[in-house]
Amino acid sequence: MSDHPNICLVHCHDLGRYLVCYDFDVDTPRIDSLASNGAVLENAFATAPQCSPSRASLQTGRHPHENGLVGLAHDEPTLNDDESLLPEYLSVAGYETHLFGLQHVTEHPDRLGFDKLHSERHLSPDVPPSVHEIDRACEVSERFADCLGDGDLGDPFFASIGFFELHRLEADDGRFRFADDRYEPADPEAVETLPYLPADRTMSVGI
Repeated sequence: MSDHPNICLVHCHDLGRYLVCYDFDVDTPRIDSLASNGAVLENAFATAPQCSPSRASLQTGRHPHENGLVGLAHDEPTLNDDESLLPEYLSVAGYETHLFGLQHVTEHPDRLGFDKLHSERHLSPDVPPSVHEIDRACEVSERFADCLGDGDLGDPFFASIGFFELHRLEADDGRFRFADDRYEPADPEAVETLPYLPADRTMSVGI
């Protein structure tokens, strides 16, 4: 058995600080459990306001203007060719590295340096991989749990576990929505308005 601890990096889309551990009145029991048994960073900052540059900084330890990814990964900017990423550093340290679900750093997931890719598209040979995998938490977590239970992860292992939530989906009519058929829709009558939002959606404007 290795002396190195296993590492799980759990991340999702557009979450911000909307968690109970950051004093927001939302229902996040699993994350709250992690927070209560670990460290909560109260003075942490992202390196960029967009998704991909922030993720690239997390993977490289360098600012976007240094690693090359200064915009969204499906646009023109890309990581510098000679950039080293976290999975590569951990592989050198003896870790077996795994990607589950979302990454949104590059249109070429092999560039990330993971030993094994487990997203929905990577497991379907007829479907090309995407920079914007839409794997949902219910599927990604089950896939990770199966690998963990079956002993399919190395000793030690690093697992990047990415969820597409809370990113919105664009429907055929051009409208955006949060849910899809993988989740039961919420009952609108049971949804409580967040305290900083007006209870009455109507608004009058004076000129």
